[in-house]
Amino acid sequence: MDNISRKIKKYILKVGSTQYIINNYDYFSTEYNIPSDTLINLPEEYRITLDLVSSLSKDRSIIDVGGNCGLFAIPIEKSGYIVYTFEPIKMNVDLLESNKKENDCPNLHIIPNALSNVNENRIIYIPYCSDNTSFNQRVAVSNMTKKDYVEEEVKCITFDSWIKNNENINVGFIKIDVQGFEKEVLQGMQTFLKNCNDVHLFIEWDEKHTEKSGSSLDELENLITSNGFKFTKQIYGDRLFYKN
Repeated sequence: MDNISRKIKKYILKVGSTQYIINNYDYFSTEYNIPSDTLINLPEEYRITLDLVSSLSKDRSIIDVGGNCGLFAIPIEKSGYIVYTFEPIKMNVDLLESNKKENDCPNLHIIPNALSNVNENRIIYIPYCSDNTSFNQRVAVSNMTKKDYVEEEVKCITFDSWIKNNENINVGFIKIDVQGFEKEVLQGMQTFLKNCNDVHLFIEWDEKHTEKSGSSLDELENLITSNGFKFTKQIYGDRLFYKN
């Protein structure tokens, strides 16, 4: 038996007067000290991310790359937005489906694929905390006390190929958090980034994970700013860019 967190618990989170049920694996309790079955405020890092979206018109769609259990996607959908969340591993897709049903989120669309720079199947590495899942085994376990992991084959697609088949989606905000493989995601959306306007891009900015995955933060910045985006804000080390 692998030593991966698989026991599901119920977490009751609130933002202001609104409550959400987030079913998640028990690493939420053991690693992040978030109590289950107890009403608590959404952790500050997530609440600030939600605030970034709140100024957008409700006719703009939100893209969530690295959906995990829905900590970002569920509250955003409940506040009135259409959300498309990309999450490749089955155990997290099952959580998203459960949380979508639990919170009655008809405008949350779950795409069970990874975004990358090519359309292909790849092996991904799932550690004790499944939100640290990465295409790089060293990155996946780098923050883990327990170094166990399991492998899973997942389907990768490019954002450009996906949006071409969904061209009526009015994208206003993109969040990318993929444990060091942000470069590949950005490479796969260059056509969109070049031609879009009035779009916010919020991206994990982790030098250690990025370099272990074979790229650099300078490369990420060039892939973004070369398409007309400008850096606007840093939040808990991550970065927000905007193109008008």
